[in-house]
Amino acid sequence: MLNEDKDQNELEEDDDEGREFKTIPISEAVRLQKLERDRRNKEFHEKLDKLKEKTAKLKKEYEEKYKKK
Repeated sequence: MLNEDKDQNELEEDDDEGREFKTIPISEAVRLQKLERDRRNKEFHEKLDKLKEKTAKLKKEYEEKYKKK
């Protein structure tokens, strides 16, 4: 089992040897992270707004249905 793990690790290390990694300035990385965070926040708030609308609609239907009785 341990030999298999070692072999797998060696294969992964060999894969990285021929690759060149692109480096970017920290300020650029931070900017990209902020853009991604803002995109996810926007998606979250859009979904949240839809759920709030749906909840309000269901509450209204529920109140109309059970207040009449």
